[in-house]
Amino acid sequence: MANRSRRTRTTRLVRRTASAASGLIFLSLIASATALAVPPNPSPDGSAPGAALMNTVLGWLKWGALAASLAGLSSTAWFGPGATG
Repeated sequence: MANRSRRTRTTRLVRRTASAASGLIFLSLIASATALAVPPNPSPDGSAPGAALMNTVLGWLKWGALAASLAGLSSTAWFGPGATG
């Protein structure tokens, strides 16, 4: 009788694990299909007056923000969270 109970628990565990795995695979396939459906980012319209200057300024701001975030991460790594300096 105890052996049958063990098989039943094992069968339930296998079925539950298989169900969870198939659900995760299905969700990952749906998510990847959604990501592939996103249209590509178009290039900026250069016909507006000052568009080239704005594009350059925004590019520099992007790299400045990246440098500031990396500096913040490195200071946290060296001095610990909450440290100033």
